[in-house]
This record gives sequence, structure tokens and C-alpha cells, in this order.
Amino acid sequence: MRDITCAELPSVVRVGHATDNQGLTGCTAIVFPKGAVCGHAVAGVATGSRELPTTTPRHSVERIHGVVFCGGSAFGLAAADGVMRELEAVGIGHQTGKGLVPIVPAAVVYDLHIGDPTARPDAAMGAAAAREALGGGAAHLRGNVGAGIGVSAGKLLGPERATKTGIGQAGVIKGDLVVAALAVVNPVGEVHHMEDGRLLAGVRQSATSNRLVAAREILQQRLHQDPLHHNTTLAVVATTAKLSRTEACWIAEQSTVALARHIEPPFTRHDGDVLFAASVGDEAVELHFLAMLVREALGWALTDACLAAKDLGGLPACGSLEVP
Repeated sequence: MRDITCAELPSVVRVGHATDNQGLTGCTAIVFPKGAVCGHAVAGVATGSRELPTTTPRHSVERIHGVVFCGGSAFGLAAADGVMRELEAVGIGHQTGKGLVPIVPAAVVYDLHIGDPTARPDAAMGAAAAREALGGGAAHLRGNVGAGIGVSAGKLLGPERATKTGIGQAGVIKGDLVVAALAVVNPVGEVHHMEDGRLLAGVRQSATSNRLVAAREILQQRLHQDPLHHNTTLAVVATTAKLSRTEACWIAEQSTVALARHIEPPFTRHDGDVLFAASVGDEAVELHFLAMLVREALGWALTDACLAAKDLGGLPACGSLEVP
């Protein structure tokens, strides 16, 4: 059951986007109106992030109130300021005794090679994304929206030979247990279909070709360039399962397996992958069973990010490609 999105969890998870259709950058706010117990895993080494310690077991604040994904590289982290302000305005945040402080970790992708590199998400865009999330009307959107408008896959031979990707969503429902995943897909490597393994997005033969070249062939011939930091896959998995922060961190670590299965090569020296696992319910569940569902949901979200994307910024998307 992969066709669900975060819209299945409207009271506890809301998603909003702010999209710069000229500059080709944007941000996405995932808001937890009632808070969430959250853990994270960092699978990449080129990470741009903010407030990640709040999603570790030893941090004193036990719940977060949102996650922000941004384009614009490290500049895009400014969008989290706007999300915080909007959440404070509606009474969502950690009570300090002197006022509310919304806890909003954020992570970025590098999208400066598409569109205008001086166009970057800021606090105003973050506020707009938060307002859209709180309004509840955008949870189903995917493809070239928000943080997904400037992303691509397959940059082993340079970003000009990449494939357009975007934001994907998918999930699994088992009785009262819901697992919903959202992914912003911007890896160095290529992306394979969750179900049959076929190549969905990757390196093109040339900047003007729509035919893909398998990453394995490129790596075997040692043809790849230094892709700098044009990369990073970000994901959040929200579940109605009851988790401690230690358990949420373990589930986040388990979710990285989906990237390893469906992206080749995964976790390169130039990817800054960050994955969050958020508990927004009280369902009792066996953790290994939950981890299996999380890997399934995220695998489908990676696939959806390729299938939902459209040609943009001079790059063809999945529907325009010739697959070897």
C-alpha cells in the first residue's frame, strides 16, 4: 500500500512547501502540531544541518515540532527561522516558562547548479511553507515542489549530465499502524525502482542525451569526476508507533538501508544524507517489523520522487529518459 502520503496523518503531521519557480529552489516544512519523539541518522559526510542534537537521546528537550528541508546549501538553513516564528504564533513549541520555543531541526541539499545560484530559501519562504503546512492543503504534493524543485540524481560525470528528480512520498498501513515517508532525492548516484530494480534516474550519456549510462560502468572505468557537493538525499519517516528517542534513532539508522538498496553508489563522500524518524502515536509494535515497513515506505518514496518529477532546468526527468 504505497499510495498513501503524510495526508494520512492530518492531526499529527502536516506538510507545506515554498517554491521559487524562477530561481528553482525552495523549502519544505514537515510540522508536528502535537510534537513528535524524533531520532535521526546521518549517512553522508557532506551534511548541512541545524538543531540535530535535539533528535538524540541525551538532549534535554524530549519532543520536536517540525523538520525543515531546504535547497540553497547552507544558506537555506535560514528558512527554519521562519518556520519557528509561524509555529510560535499559533502556540506550537517547547514551553520554557518565559515563552514558547519551537524545536525545528533542518537539513539542506545543494541545488545551486540548477536555476539561479543566488536564489536561496530564507525566513520568509520558511514562514510560507509553515503556513501552508498548518493550513493542511499540501500534504499530498510531490515532484518539483519545495525543496525538491532544484534536485537531481546521477552526477558522477557532472551535474549537467544528471536526471531531474524531486520530492517523493509513500507509506504503508497495517491495521492502526501507519508509516509515511517523505524524501528529497538529490544523490550523486543513480536511483532504482523499489519493486523491479529498473533504473529511474542517473547519469546521461551526454548533456544533450536522454539515454542513461549505468553507474557501475562509470565506476568500473574510473571515469567519474569529483562531483563536489551537488548532492544529498533527505528523508523523514513518520509513524504512529510509540517510540523512545533511542528507538527512533535506531529506526532512522534502519531507514538508511533503503538508500543503500535503491541508490548506487550510496553515501558517497559528496552526499550529506540525513534521515529522521518521528513517532507521532501510541501504537505498540515490534521494532524489527517496524523497521521492515520503514525501509519499504522509504524505498517507495525514493521511487516516487523520480516518477513524480518533471523536466526542468535543462534536465530531463524519468518520463523523458531512454533506459539502457
